[in-house]
Parts: sequence; C-alpha cells; structure tokens
Amino acid sequence: MEETIKVISEAGKEAIAVVINKTTGDNHPEYERAVVLGTTEAIKEIAKSDVKEATRIYQQIKNTREQRDFLNFSRVLRKFASLVQTKPKEPPDESNDFFWNMFDYAKEVSHDQMQDLIAKILASEYNNPKTYSTHTLQVIKSTDAKILDDFSKLLGCNLKNRGILKDLFTSTETYISLGLNYSDFLNLQNIGLIATNESQYQDDKSGFKDIYVDKLISFKVNPETSSDIPPEFYSLTRAGGEISQHLEVSLNQNYIDWLKQKYEQEYIIEI
Repeated sequence: MEETIKVISEAGKEAIAVVINKTTGDNHPEYERAVVLGTTEAIKEIAKSDVKEATRIYQQIKNTREQRDFLNFSRVLRKFASLVQTKPKEPPDESNDFFWNMFDYAKEVSHDQMQDLIAKILASEYNNPKTYSTHTLQVIKSTDAKILDDFSKLLGCNLKNRGILKDLFTSTETYISLGLNYSDFLNLQNIGLIATNESQYQDDKSGFKDIYVDKLISFKVNPETSSDIPPEFYSLTRAGGEISQHLEVSLNQNYIDWLKQKYEQEYIIEI
C-alpha cells in the first residue's frame, strides 16, 4: 500500500497546475484532480478511464511518456505538491533548466526513496528559484537508493562546516566499526558528493566548534598536549551539501566515542 501523503495545500494545488501546464502545454483539470486525490491507484484510473475527457488527457500525455513514465511523473508531482505550503513570489520560469529538467528526469525514477528526494529538492527550488546548481542534477542522475543510503551513513560521521575526517579511513578497523565501507566512500567521491582533496582548517588557539547532525560539538584545545598540525577533512561538494540537507541522518554514538579517543591528546571534545 502506498504511504499516506499530507493533504495538499492550495499553494500545492497551484504548483500542480503550473507544472502540468508547462510540461503538457495545456491545462488539464482532470489530471490535476487525479494527482490531488493521490495514490497510484487513483492515477491509474485516469490511464484506463473510458471517460472521453480523461482518455484524451492521458493519450496526449502518453505521446511523450509511456505509462510507467506517466505514473512516476505523477507520483513525484504529488509528493512535490504536498511539500509546497506557501505560494512563491514567482514560480520557476522557463529559463530555470534545473527545475524543469529535474521534473523531466522524474519520469525515469520509480524508487520511492529517490522520488522523495527529488520531490523535496523540487519543492525547495519552486519556492526559492535558482537555489540549486545544474551540476547537482547530474549528480542526482548518478545516484540510486543504495548510494543515498551510503551517503546518509557517511553523513553520520560528518561535521557540517568541515566534512569527513581523513583519519576515518586510515584504519580498516576504524571505518568498519563505524559501519562504513571504503569502496563506498570512493564511489561517493567519484559521483561528486565528496571532494577528493583534503582540507586543513586553521583554528584559533582555543579550538573550534561545529555542528554534528543537529547538535553543537566543541573541540577545546588541550594546552598541555595539543599538536600544531590540525586534522584534515574531506569536505562535501556543493552538490553533496545541497543533497545532504534532504536526507535523514542519525547520530552515530560510535563516531562520537572514536572522536574522543582519537583526539584525546589534542582536544577536549564536548557534545
């Protein structure tokens, strides 16, 4: 059974109409109603209906999309609309290639988790056009549900403003204990979610603070034993940062314990 989706607001219904008008070249109230009603079954009804108007709508859409594409597009459209709670000052215009190309890509995606991600990004771009880079679309096209899962796990060992500590992957025992896989990490780099170059950050003499998942984490320098060489990080790429904000990330207690043990000579770590 398809998951329950929130009631679509008036702003969301308007968003449906904007997208359908743009992608089909006409207003289709029956199609809009089917999307608002939700569930794949309701959308299937419009595909097999004997009602003249509904059949005409489906046949027109089918000229550019096969039935599978139509259903995928409709499901993403409904998820997207359920997330639109406010009317934007100006919806994305024809020059917003990211937004319209993302909707075009939506017809190719059947996996529910990927559809959720696409819908969240589309809703964000709808209300704040020109937020996302066109490169992010190319990165999304290179991902699948497993890659998203791998990325979410890695984000469980990520500091928001700095990224992934290089030291995580200097020991096989370390990354395995944290539920990570080095091959998966390299794949995330190849896709373009994680930068390939290490970065050092020059901190003040007292240490630094950052965000871990949804908590403030503090690295206070131990004046007796602190090293002059700061740790190195792999930062998220712009695409990685844009995608990461829409993923569910859980706090990894093993990571916190590892941080405190690994850097106990240099820092007093509090979270």
